Amino acid sequence: MCITESPTPVVATANLHWYALRVFHHRTSEVIARLHDDGWRTYVAMRREENVDIHYNDSRVKDVPVIPSLIFLQAPHDYVLSIYRSPVAPMRPYCTPGTSVPAIIPDAEMNTFIYVTSHCMERMDMVNPNLIKGDRVRVTEGIFRDQEGYILRVHGTKRFVVVIEGVAAVATSFIPGRFLQKLPPHF
Repeated sequence: MCITESPTPVVATANLHWYALRVFHHRTSEVIARLHDDGWRTYVAMRREENVDIHYNDSRVKDVPVIPSLIFLQAPHDYVLSIYRSPVAPMRPYCTPGTSVPAIIPDAEMNTFIYVTSHCMERMDMVNPNLIKGDRVRVTEGIFRDQEGYILRVHGTKRFVVVIEGVAAVATSFIPGRFLQKLPPHF
């Protein structure tokens, strides 16, 4: 998990919304530092990865982004518009399809995404969010209790998938069917 905040928030939380930003040229650390200097909260979904060097009988564990070049930002709409309008910014907000308006991510969707990605660091895969066609479900037991997402076959196994519409989707480890409650389709 990698939720980071500026030590002093600039505005009241009622005016803040979540946005997804695509970062260019591997400048994620620089962009996060800039956003924090401006006083905003960010989130990057991380996965724990082990690298084994068989020649030296050595292994190292490090956290890597699940979706490279993707940062979530909680800030006012005017701030995100200033990023969008800047021709030299090393980042671009994801926009509502068919428009040039930065897309607001609903708090409930973002909270579910943060909860699931922060509790499943080892067994998480990125999934194309445009391919999600599984049943919509709510988890009834376990660490993902009360979280909503989809069931989708990934690498031959049915997995629980959490989606930020049009931006990202991550698949967790297998969840037994008895821990799932089917929900009506989400429109």
